[in-house]
Amino acid sequence: MNDVVAEVEESRRGAMVRFEGGERLWFGRGAWLERSPLRPGDVEDLDGLKQWLLPRQALAGAVRLLAARARSTGEIRQKLEAYGYMDDTVDMVLYKLEKEGLLDDEAFACEWAATRARHQIGRGRILRELVHKGVSRDAA
Repeated sequence: MNDVVAEVEESRRGAMVRFEGGERLWFGRGAWLERSPLRPGDVEDLDGLKQWLLPRQALAGAVRLLAARARSTGEIRQKLEAYGYMDDTVDMVLYKLEKEGLLDDEAFACEWAATRARHQIGRGRILRELVHKGVSRDAA
C-alpha cells in the first residue's frame, strides 16, 4: 500500500514520519541514518517500509531491555508483544538473540536463583518466580 509522506519531525534520537493516511512511524537514529531520509511529498510503500523497520526496532528494544539486566526469553517475548510486535517479528528477534548468545534461560535461571538465595528466599518461591518469568520448569 503506497502512501505519501506528510510530515517528518527529526530529533537527535531519530525521526517521526507521518503519512497522509494517518499512519505514523518512528525511526530510531540508526534506522534513520541507514535508510535514505524521507521527505514530505515522497510516495512510499508503507507495508514494505514496516517490514524493513519493525524487526530492527524490535531487536534494538530487546537489546536495550537486556542491557538493563538479564532477562528470560519469556520476559522479552512478553515485552515485545506488549509493544505490539507481530509474533513472526518476536520469534525472529528471540532467535537472533539466542543465536548471538545474548539470551539464555538456563544462565538466567542460575543467576536469578543465586541472587534470590543470597537474600534468603526459599527454593519454592524462586521456582515460582522463574516460572512466572517464562522460564521452563526444567531450566528453572
